Amino acid sequence: MLGWIFFLYPFAEIYVCISFVEAYGFWNALLLTMASGLLGLIIMMSQGRSALFSVQQDLAQGKDPSNRLLNQLLILLGGLLIFLPGIISDVVGLLLVLPGTRHLMLLLFKSTLLRQMSKGRIQVFSSGMNFGGSFGGEVRVERDAEVIDVTPIEITHENKKPQNSE
Repeated sequence: MLGWIFFLYPFAEIYVCISFVEAYGFWNALLLTMASGLLGLIIMMSQGRSALFSVQQDLAQGKDPSNRLLNQLLILLGGLLIFLPGIISDVVGLLLVLPGTRHLMLLLFKSTLLRQMSKGRIQVFSSGMNFGGSFGGEVRVERDAEVIDVTPIEITHENKKPQNSE
């Protein structure tokens, strides 16, 4: 099924482009392509920096960055699709950039992922940081640990000034 979509997509994009040119003219189609390319580039540049900063901020605060990261990645993917020439890719890109439809697609993606994981078709392996299993399951990482004895040391600061006995 997915193979057919990738095979038929270029033909559908060409058909929609030709139909747009016939309905609105060549110059309007060219203007739409150039404007959407510029808009997609702006979205990708701003969201790329924003995604990196927000993930670093969440990690520094000990928060789970997965939801914010997925949202930022969908916006970045939407910007890429808007940047690419074509009307169908522009529409799908706009759906990914707009908050309401992006959250709906994210919800569908997570539910599909959980369903596939419960059927055993997808396996998730974790190595390192665990933020409580953001996809609903508990992830346990077993490691050998070495216990280090940390005994507090009392540190005193003495005032070295000579005291006047006057």
